[in-house]
Amino acid sequence: MKHFDKYLIAFISIFLLAGCSFQSPKDPTGETLSIEPYTLSEQEALLLSMSGATIPQFFTVNGKISEDEDLKYSVEVYHGGKFKEELLVTSSTLDKQFKGEFIAFSI
Repeated sequence: MKHFDKYLIAFISIFLLAGCSFQSPKDPTGETLSIEPYTLSEQEALLLSMSGATIPQFFTVNGKISEDEDLKYSVEVYHGGKFKEELLVTSSTLDKQFKGEFIAFSI
């Protein structure tokens, strides 16, 4: 009976630890959004370089924003680490869910 109690306590401990270890990466509103840099493949970079244009920076957007939120794309100018001005502002996103969508950015 002593061995049964030890195994039962070990079994319960494992399940409690496993259940407590999962943490969701959600913000307070319950929505998540990630913007990550996208690295062009060699073929994609070659194609863009043949067009003669400067190669922009690419980002992928994944996640979801709530209905009362909006994405704002802007170009901000900093001098000496201090904000000076905002040059370009775009907003009013119609989609609220993003799955691997690209954002291209070039100055």
